[in-house]
Amino acid sequence: MNPQFEIAKLSRTILLGLTKDLTEAQYNNIPNGFKNNIAWNLGHILVTQQLLVHKLSNIACEVDGETIKKFGKDSVPQTDYTLVAIENLKSQLLSCVEKTKELYTSGTFKTFNVYPTSLGYTINNVEDAIAFSNYHEGIHIGIIIALKKIV
Repeated sequence: MNPQFEIAKLSRTILLGLTKDLTEAQYNNIPNGFKNNIAWNLGHILVTQQLLVHKLSNIACEVDGETIKKFGKDSVPQTDYTLVAIENLKSQLLSCVEKTKELYTSGTFKTFNVYPTSLGYTINNVEDAIAFSNYHEGIHIGIIIALKKIV
């Protein structure tokens, strides 16, 4: 599983680099043809990994319930996000991957609730969830790259 954790760390490090010099307005801009913004995508990446890996394994998420509501599946930006709130999300991107790796290595993930994704792939265990989360993040990094070119 170490390669999956290394991929997650790499993609999140790239993501942090892509978004390091953006203004609050750039983070919050929703261009025509899009339903979300860069800030929302950052939060969605963070929350989805926690839900797919931790929640489906009956392990407490590292992010709070309010964050999950704001950025979970089928959510959309309801307000502009402050730079402080955005930096808080960004600060959790790497630490959550490290915590997941620590819990995985220690054998904490013992149960898993099978989950059929909206893409037609069924996640059967925590290893599938970690791999699918990496795939999901790749999609949203692509969206962030597209948004960044527009804003």
